[in-house]
Amino acid sequence: MLGAALPGWAQEAAKAASTQVVITGSLSDTAARRDFVAGKIIIGRKRIEESGVRRVDELLKREPSVTVRGDGSIGLLNMPGYTQILVDGQAPLSGQSPGQLDLVHVEKIEIIKSSVAQFGPFGIAGTINIVSRKTVRKTDTRLSTGMSNTGGKSTANLSLSHNQSTEGSPLRFNVDLSAEKGSGTTERHVRQTLTPRGQSEQDQWQAAIGGTSRNAFLLGSGNLTWQRGPDETVSFSPEIMRMGGPGRQDESRRWAGGTILNVQEEKEGSFQGYTLPVKWLFKPSKTSQVDMNLSSRLMRIRSDLARTDTDGLQSTLRNSALRTEKSVNSFSLAYRASLTGGHDLSAGTTLSAIKNDTDYDYSVNGLPDTAREALGTERQSLSKSLRLYMQDEWRVNERWALNAGMSGQGTAIDITESRYRGQSSFRLWSPSLHVSKKIGDDDKRQLRFSLAQSFKEPHADSFTVRPDIHPLAPCNANGACGPNTIETADRTGNLALRPERSLGLNLSYEHGIGDDSQITLEFFTRDITGKIGSEITLDTVAWSSSPRYVSRPTNLGDASTAGINLEMELALSDIAKNAPKIELHGSVGLARSHVSSLPGPDNRLDKQTPWTAKLGGSYSVPGLPLKFDLNADWSPSVWVRTSLSERVSVAREFTLDASAKWAISKESRLVVSFKTLSPHSPLQINEYIAANEQVRQYSNTRKFNFLSVQFETKL
Repeated sequence: MLGAALPGWAQEAAKAASTQVVITGSLSDTAARRDFVAGKIIIGRKRIEESGVRRVDELLKREPSVTVRGDGSIGLLNMPGYTQILVDGQAPLSGQSPGQLDLVHVEKIEIIKSSVAQFGPFGIAGTINIVSRKTVRKTDTRLSTGMSNTGGKSTANLSLSHNQSTEGSPLRFNVDLSAEKGSGTTERHVRQTLTPRGQSEQDQWQAAIGGTSRNAFLLGSGNLTWQRGPDETVSFSPEIMRMGGPGRQDESRRWAGGTILNVQEEKEGSFQGYTLPVKWLFKPSKTSQVDMNLSSRLMRIRSDLARTDTDGLQSTLRNSALRTEKSVNSFSLAYRASLTGGHDLSAGTTLSAIKNDTDYDYSVNGLPDTAREALGTERQSLSKSLRLYMQDEWRVNERWALNAGMSGQGTAIDITESRYRGQSSFRLWSPSLHVSKKIGDDDKRQLRFSLAQSFKEPHADSFTVRPDIHPLAPCNANGACGPNTIETADRTGNLALRPERSLGLNLSYEHGIGDDSQITLEFFTRDITGKIGSEITLDTVAWSSSPRYVSRPTNLGDASTAGINLEMELALSDIAKNAPKIELHGSVGLARSHVSSLPGPDNRLDKQTPWTAKLGGSYSVPGLPLKFDLNADWSPSVWVRTSLSERVSVAREFTLDASAKWAISKESRLVVSFKTLSPHSPLQINEYIAANEQVRQYSNTRKFNFLSVQFETKL
């Protein structure tokens, strides 16, 4: 055992640590939610283990307040693009979406549908914070392994969690490992039409696109905690992530006049990420605590692409290679104290620096691509930021509570892209106020009111100056760039882009039933200034002798949205003690939005639908170690105008997830899951509007059913 191998210097600390009084009881997730003024929803480790699902997005799909779309976007208040997703209070590593994270690495998930100072000035719709796995005072090992099949392609996965703690030892640690290896397939059909002004719609071309990929993924994380004494803890939590694999895509495009273009793409990519955080926690008194965190993260990304375009006359091979190294260094300091009069005060600061170095390499038929090299083959960026916050959660009396806070951030960005250089900076201040009032004698009914100013930060790539040439309108091998069309616009950034600012209001009523059931009715509004969108313009550009269409992000103007949501979590045992072991959960939400600078009627916020609905439940079979789960999600088709020149129609979505959990023994269980989607080939329409014509692309991407079998056991 680890404790037997401790050196002599640790024995005195062990004596001090052994005198602590450890409280093992805790509030349920529902009871903890009722205790937060701002209405924080907590999905704790117990619920995670009981769920039987493997990934974060699968767990969030069952949460009534969260929307998970078919493209993987996760959102609160039916606003996926406006929800801040954090891992341990920080922006997640590039490479893998937080929704894909294996739950073996997750201690709990915190959800707040408004802005609080603790999580910074961002998150207009709210924040989802994923908290990494912690060490506990017990020793155990858990293993999970399984197989899944999608579209005839199989994937194998493995996760292992080990926690080591020895009585009397000041050291404890845990190691969590998740791995996945498999293949995937894609099938898509695209048809493009042209409608000249005053004429009927005409077919231009059709394309059949198919692809295959193989991918391997590995994530290892750990936590070593040293209890230096009853009031001081030092922990080290390294993490390593690796993923990558080859992929191939084939496209056959046929024009109405009979011309054919065949495109073959061979891809190879890899991602490596390393995180080295150290945390020091000190309690200067029984009612106060200081947290200091020092974190260093390094990411390396490699991407190689070989694209062969073959028409009836010639074949052109274009190779591109990208190498990126990104480092993120941060230091944070936080202070929390419980003061007399019911005040819980917290304050903190975070300093961070993000450095990004990228090298590009291009060739055409084995020779240097002079046109692409003229745009630059190097990119360096450095982003520095300072974040501050202060927050007071005040229990005024048994009925009233108040949370008031202020957070702010200043950011400066310097970009060098060969002969292109630029700078951008902004400062933000975000005040927030939350008030709650308990009704009745059982403390299970509450009114909540939230008012906050918050922001949406532009993506880092939005500030790039170097243009990205569309692959279907490339420059010639001799370096000449000709004209393109509106649907093949080049892309570039915008150094003048500013964060969106929002004034948000939430008003909700929560009605608790028993210990684990609750019904919530919530109304919200958001008034947004500087809505970020895109514009496509025909410009005279430095990289072409002819004007070219260019797409760039821009602040479109003001926007507003309002909606109402009804959410339910109901255990029948909270209504009748002898009721079947059935638990239900669901929600229905209505929302409308308006972007003032775009013509209607489809000038709504990106990815926001007029309504969403979900309904699910679980049933435990009496006398059998068997539990069934069923979850359904609906959202309608919707047109969204993203700019003056572009509209997008997104197909309706419906998913049905079902699973069965069989407890083979007290320590082992088998989980079988199935997911079906309808329609199986949803239609998306991209519409581009030029001066004298309209271009439409009709895209059908095939969706595949999903089947998985998972075995879990305690070793």
